[in-house]
Amino acid sequence: NPAECGNGADLQRDTQDQESQAVIVAALLHSLRWASFLGVVLTSAALYSFLGHSTDSIGPALLLILAFVVGLLGVYVAIRIEFDARLLDHYAHADCAQWRAFDAAMMQLGLLAVDKTGRSLAERLRGMRRLTRVQIALLALQAVLLLVAVT
Repeated sequence: NPAECGNGADLQRDTQDQESQAVIVAALLHSLRWASFLGVVLTSAALYSFLGHSTDSIGPALLLILAFVVGLLGVYVAIRIEFDARLLDHYAHADCAQWRAFDAAMMQLGLLAVDKTGRSLAERLRGMRRLTRVQIALLALQAVLLLVAVT
């Protein structure tokens, strides 16, 4: 890991623990494909319901629009999660040099800000887990908005 390069048995054990955590987080990210799929279904349902909605009442229409927008945000987060999962599959066992090369390539492609380079694997995993919570929260919000709008 970039911030944890060094020597010693403690570092090796910590690195092995983090590599195991990375494999687990990658599996979690991959399992969220089902949540992503459900989000797309709910987004489609919100759009379909909005298009078939009568213009008599503005409240449900606004809720459907909001559910659609929340769904679009969920799609963006799902894309980020899938991207992170694929990168984690490849870099879970990376050494310091590989992480530095990864950060450099991401910066050159405009996919990583300079202040995000050099993060430890633990920090990266925390960010990925945070994205999973955001996706689930968006999905729950979208479902509630859709249910309220159609009932």
